[in-house]
Amino acid sequence: VNSSEEHIHRVAMVDVILDTPPWGAHTGAADALWCAVPVVTTPNPTWDAPADGSMQTMASRVALSLLRSIGIDSLIGRNLLDYTNIAVKLAEDSAWRADLVSQLKESRSKALFSASTYATKFLRGLHQMYAEVA
Repeated sequence: VNSSEEHIHRVAMVDVILDTPPWGAHTGAADALWCAVPVVTTPNPTWDAPADGSMQTMASRVALSLLRSIGIDSLIGRNLLDYTNIAVKLAEDSAWRADLVSQLKESRSKALFSASTYATKFLRGLHQMYAEVA
């Protein structure tokens, strides 16, 4: 890819990103979300998620964290079965996928993609922490 603009253009042509466990998409997931491409993820690379989360790795939680930061938990599977079901639903249910794309476009103003929103929330958090210890 010759430029970041070209990269973003190519990512925007994709219908869905499958964030494969246990190593996640990281920046690729952030780029896809910016392009309003749904990202399906699971932090649990097993068919039945352990109650204690013991199968999770930091690398498998990046897309989960990105999705939660923009308020779209419906693309996070609890395990591989959920992950698979979400991917199939995205392929079969164009209305649901279109709704998710709309939500993703609206999410561009949230802290994940807005430096000023992030800075405001971060500063508010620092003030709250200071108030708790002072």
